[in-house]
Amino acid sequence: MLMNGYRSNSDMDQNDLQVRRAQTLPSAAAAEGELNRYPDPAQALDILPEEQRDVWHNKLRSARGAGRVDVLLDLGRALQYIDPHAALAQLRRARQLLADGSKAAARGTRSLRRHLAQEARGLRLQGAIEGQLGRSESAQALLEQARDQYQVAKDVEGEVRALLELADLQQGDVNDDEVLVLLERCRDISEAQGQSENLAGALCLLAKSRVKAGKFDEALDIYRRSLELNEKAGHHHGTAQTYEGRAYLFWCRGDYSAALEAYRKSLSIKEALGYRAGLSGILNSVGVMLQLLGDHGAAQDHYYRALHISEDLDLRAGIAISLRNLGVSDTELNENEKALGHMQRSLAINEALGNRSEQVRISNNIGNVHKALENFSESIEWYRRCLELAESIQDTRGAALALGNIGQTFVKQGEYRQGEPYLKRGLALFEELNEPWGIAIALVTLGHLYFESKQAQAALKVLHRAVDLASEVNASELLSRAHHLIAEVYNLSGDHAAAFRHYRSFHELYKKMYSEESDKRVRNLQIRHDLAQREKEAEIIRLRNAELAAKVESQQKELTAKALYLSQKNDLLLNLKKELKALSGHTVRNDRQALNSVVDNIDSTLNDEQGWDVFEAQFQSVHPDFVHTLTTMYPRLTPTEVKVCALIMLKLSSKESARILNISGRSVGEYRYRIRKKLGLDGEENLTNFLARLSAQDAG
Repeated sequence: MLMNGYRSNSDMDQNDLQVRRAQTLPSAAAAEGELNRYPDPAQALDILPEEQRDVWHNKLRSARGAGRVDVLLDLGRALQYIDPHAALAQLRRARQLLADGSKAAARGTRSLRRHLAQEARGLRLQGAIEGQLGRSESAQALLEQARDQYQVAKDVEGEVRALLELADLQQGDVNDDEVLVLLERCRDISEAQGQSENLAGALCLLAKSRVKAGKFDEALDIYRRSLELNEKAGHHHGTAQTYEGRAYLFWCRGDYSAALEAYRKSLSIKEALGYRAGLSGILNSVGVMLQLLGDHGAAQDHYYRALHISEDLDLRAGIAISLRNLGVSDTELNENEKALGHMQRSLAINEALGNRSEQVRISNNIGNVHKALENFSESIEWYRRCLELAESIQDTRGAALALGNIGQTFVKQGEYRQGEPYLKRGLALFEELNEPWGIAIALVTLGHLYFESKQAQAALKVLHRAVDLASEVNASELLSRAHHLIAEVYNLSGDHAAAFRHYRSFHELYKKMYSEESDKRVRNLQIRHDLAQREKEAEIIRLRNAELAAKVESQQKELTAKALYLSQKNDLLLNLKKELKALSGHTVRNDRQALNSVVDNIDSTLNDEQGWDVFEAQFQSVHPDFVHTLTTMYPRLTPTEVKVCALIMLKLSSKESARILNISGRSVGEYRYRIRKKLGLDGEENLTNFLARLSAQDAG
């Protein structure tokens, strides 16, 4: 059960707290990736929009104890849709602080409740991000634990949020009445307590459940109310989610233009918010709508853009979706081998993630590719795999598609007796879902089967119904096939007048479709040519960038080697000078004068700028405008401070820098302190990273 009701929790002792913590703390292996990638919260701030960084720096610097936990939780939420891995690192760090502070929290009920509420919030946010990353099982476990801890802390608003996250997670996999009951209860509680954000979220998910039930008008009204609540309260993320929900409704209703417009509204909001991680999913959805509207070139551009974002952020679930969509697009462009490659990669990722709902879709798509290649036995094998998976997770639509496709494949091979039961089962499921398109496809295929089996009346019954449904959803190809089959049935039955009427309807549709198909073929040929050209250009750019990167890396290594050579040379001279000075105290006057002359020559060499000039020239060739940019932006820097900055860029130690500049290590530390002050850096920000960003910005 997702929700067992609100229970009374009066006794909260330390043992109970320790048991709960043992159940909820992440394993070391699970946390290692994010914590290693972002070892310091200050590093994660670089991901945020620039205007927000100073505020977060101040929060992190001033927060202590439980207050620092709150800041880290807030930071995790702020990063959730920008870089989920960075967000997880902050949430895990917050939960480690909570674990360290458990004894102090257990001293009083008030502090313990705050402690539990913080831990519950961390669990909820982490569960939501795990779901975002496609890790459904761990997401559900974390969200259920968050719900329980919110109950212990008597935080009703937090509990409702955890329940909504759970419902959203479950709604993607199953069509269960329990989810609907849960959502209605969350709606009622949120409305009674004036929780506008929770109420808007509950309404959005309720509307989605109405869409799945085929109740489009009712769903549209609910979405309208959710949108009003979000816009009134300034919940921008909720507004974007509601637009996505409306787009899904229009998609299911076959209104692809309206769906595209709604998806683009959501996309513009997320781009304005800087939600880079949130862009991958919406770009894929925009691509699907463009593909359904026949613009395969623009669709593939969106899929590749989404793929690159997901790869940059290591969003494996997003990578898998983009690959699956590219596979479907490749199939429509008759690039079947390429399609199989994309889909197999997508399937492997989803198997590793344990995402069975996506495995259902991809197995069905792979079956479609094999059917297009006329590998019928392989296609049926994939459809049966799809059916088994769909039934295991109660995915009614996935099961209906698999059944219909198995039936169609048998009919295509002339094996009508084997195909009929699959088509009937698929039709029953599509009727249960109230999905006109799926019903129409099943009816036309059954009509074809009955016609070939000489069952005229049965054929006419299902085909006339198919005409009505295909007209309703504006499915020209289905409508054309239905009219053609009806004409054939009437012709065999001797009703030539009726046959003529349907032949005429068929030919009118066929002429229109032939013209559109010819245009589509020409357009698709152009698209395939353009895509091939873009891939060639992208490969050329990639090779050039790789060559340039290798050249820069080689120059950087050479530059660092030059700096280390200067350091070692100066170190050798300093040691020699020290030894000569020691020796001069034990020599006669003439020898002492000769030794002092050598020491003077060493000092002259150490203070000679010629060696630095050679190094500086090489530094300028690798970082051509760094010094100019630095001195222009920060004119108060002295020449020696600029030299120190250049050596910091090479990540040399203070000792190595001191040898090159012929100063003490302590002096280098003082220079670094003065440089930080002149650059306006606080104690949290890394000087090396700042100078590296300045160099990268200049190079860009």
